[in-house]
Amino acid sequence: MSEIVFETKLTIARKLEDNLIECVRVKDAPKLIDEKLALKDIEALKKEVEKNPCVGFLFIVPNENVSLKARKAYSLVENYGAGMALVVESTSQRMIANFVVKFSKSESQTKFFNTKAKALEWIRQQIDIKVNTQIK
Repeated sequence: MSEIVFETKLTIARKLEDNLIECVRVKDAPKLIDEKLALKDIEALKKEVEKNPCVGFLFIVPNENVSLKARKAYSLVENYGAGMALVVESTSQRMIANFVVKFSKSESQTKFFNTKAKALEWIRQQIDIKVNTQIK
């Protein structure tokens, strides 16, 4: 079992490998994500980026409802480290995620995928780019 990096009321984050954290929803997460819950998640993500600016995130996004204020809070995050790969299963999820990214202030890349394998491939590339940039 992978080391748990953080846990909120929404998310369990596990270290998959150096510089890569997988985030999944907790079993009994609320079906509606409000701003307060989103801000707790964002705070935990920011702490991980502060510890390691080269960290990348793989999010497995369940079919859920995200309030407008929560979407806005996620979009205002300025730095998600090396990037964020989101695995989304439905068209409605993709629409919500696209909204967040469209208005995002983040300097980090975010991309959506239908499969975990493709998401992992992309986020590992982003981590490599960030690590190589940090070395120079």
